[in-house]
Amino acid sequence: TIRKYYSPDYGANWTNAQLSTYSNACAMAAAWWGTTDIVVCVIANDTAAYGEINAIVLDTSDQSKAEYSDSDAEGHPLTDIYGIAATFDTDRVCVVFSGKSTVGEYTFSALYRTELSDSYEWLDWTYFLEHADDDDIGCRYPDIHLPQDVRSYESMQLTTVEKYTGITAYSYPLLAHLVRGAEFSQSMFTEPKHFINISSTYGLRIATSDDHWWLERPDGVWRAVRKPADTLDLTPDILSIHQAVNSYNKGYLKIVLDNSTGRYYTPPARGSEVR
Repeated sequence: TIRKYYSPDYGANWTNAQLSTYSNACAMAAAWWGTTDIVVCVIANDTAAYGEINAIVLDTSDQSKAEYSDSDAEGHPLTDIYGIAATFDTDRVCVVFSGKSTVGEYTFSALYRTELSDSYEWLDWTYFLEHADDDDIGCRYPDIHLPQDVRSYESMQLTTVEKYTGITAYSYPLLAHLVRGAEFSQSMFTEPKHFINISSTYGLRIATSDDHWWLERPDGVWRAVRKPADTLDLTPDILSIHQAVNSYNKGYLKIVLDNSTGRYYTPPARGSEVR
C-alpha cells in the first residue's frame, strides 16, 4: 500500500494514514498542481504486465483522492522501470521515467515522457534517449523541474544518472534542459552533459527557491545562484511618451513603441520592470 504523512499545523503534529491500496510500486515522485491544494503522486510499477504508471490525485483540503493508471502494452511494453519524476507546467503534470523494453529481438533502455492533463488523461508514451541493452550503459533515476515562477531565460531542467556496468563501471549525473520554445510533448531535450564531479547511484533531485537552483541526494546538497529575470529596456524603441496626472486617480503613462521588428508581440506583464 501507499501511505501519506501530512501535517495540518505546519509541522507541530503529523498524521500517518493510508493513501492508496495500490501495490508493487518500484518508484514514486510527486508534484503540486500549481498553487492549488492538489498534489499528484505518480507511481511506477514494473511488476504489472508490460509496466504501468499510476497517478494518485490528492486534494489536501479534504484528503479526497482519485487514481488514474496507464500502460502501453503494444507500443512500449516495459520489463523494468528505473525511477520516475514529475513537475507541474501550466495545466498539466509532466512525467519522465526510465525503463527497459523489448521489441522483437531488440532490447533497449530509454528515458520516456508522458503527461497527465487537467482532465486527468495520459499522453501516449514516447522515448527520447535510448541505449541498446548490450551497450552496458543507460540513463536511470531521472528528475525534472520547472520553477513555478519560470523566468524568461529558464526552461525545464532534467537530471539523470548515466550508469555504465562495463569494466570501469560508473554512475555519473547528467544534466539536460528542454529546448527554449519547445513543448514538453515534443521531447526536445538537449543532449545530457556531465556537469558535476561526483558519483551518484540513485540520481539527484532538483528544485528552486527565489534565489537558487538546488540539487540533493541523501548525503549532500548543492546549489547554484538563480539570477533575476532580465528587465525590459524600451529606450531604443520609444517614439513618444505622454504622462497624465490628476487629483482624483493615479494618472497614467502612455508610451508609443516602434514594433517594426515584432519585438513587442506580447505586451509586458503588469508590474514588470521598465528602465
